[in-house]
Parts: sequence; C-alpha cells; structure tokens
Amino acid sequence: MTNVLLTRRIPSSVLTKLESQCQVDLYPGGAIPHSELVLRIAGKQALLCLLTDRVDAEVMDASPSLAIIANIAVGLAQMNPVGPQPLRQRHAVVDDERDIRIRADALQRLGET
Repeated sequence: MTNVLLTRRIPSSVLTKLESQCQVDLYPGGAIPHSELVLRIAGKQALLCLLTDRVDAEVMDASPSLAIIANIAVGLAQMNPVGPQPLRQRHAVVDDERDIRIRADALQRLGET
C-alpha cells in the first residue's frame, strides 16, 4: 500500500477515498513546520502539500522512495529555490493541478508502487 503524507486536512469525502487506497499520515495541526515535514516524509512515496509548505532538497533526501509531490494549489512556489527539476531528475511526478495528464500519470504511478 502506498504511504502518503498529507500536510493539511482535506474534505472528508476526499480523505475517505484516499484512505481506501493508501496509508495516510495526516498532519493534525495547522502549517507543518519544515523540521516535522522532513521527519514525517521518511518512507513515504507521495506528498500532498500546500503552496505554503517548503519542499526542498532536505525533504526529498529524507525519502528516497518519494515518487509524487502533489500541490493542493496552483503553482510551484514552495519548491523554490530548488524548483521541480531535481524531482524530475529523480523520476518523480510533480503535480500543480494545471495539467490533467500529469495528474493521471501521478495516479498511475501510485498504483504501481
């Protein structure tokens, strides 16, 4: 089963669907501190985060199995200064909700892990 870190609460109907397919680690507080993100991402294959969550090399290095980072917003600002390229070099999917084909590929990769 795919291990997913979810940094914020999402609508219960969506969370229920996610939990039926994945092992979900839901951060219970407000904004997740960067140090907590680094600790909790270990062993996860997917990260569902918000624009305000800083995703950098330290986060990516903490989970070599990380294959998908899905941003629950539009834009990749939280990936600065790293940008999405280091993830793509690791063959990870970076989804910012702009391209349905990316999202479909991400879902397919989740099914393959």
